[in-house]
Amino acid sequence: AASGAVDHFVCRRSGRLLPPRGFHIRVINEDILFLDHFCAWINRPIGLRNRKFFLLFLGWSTLLCVFGLVRCAVLLYRLYQYPEASAWMVLPFISFGSAVGGVPVPL
Repeated sequence: AASGAVDHFVCRRSGRLLPPRGFHIRVINEDILFLDHFCAWINRPIGLRNRKFFLLFLGWSTLLCVFGLVRCAVLLYRLYQYPEASAWMVLPFISFGSAVGGVPVPL
């Protein structure tokens, strides 16, 4: 800090020495290094220690969404090509939906 810039500062709430991108999060009462954002979905801040896992979560979630969209597009294309076989092609999705939703579907 030859130019007089402050490299670190003291947190007003915890009294700890923090780097410039360090923040105190009141919700969990912790100091977070290199805070990116506070994720309401997991109720945790995304910072230095969990950024890798957050990016992996985003990547796998995106990949799963793309896979689901491709699978649905293939199913719709096959339903368009073979309308007589539509009941057999939709059956796994109906049974999965009824298992997840808890509503029995009569076949």
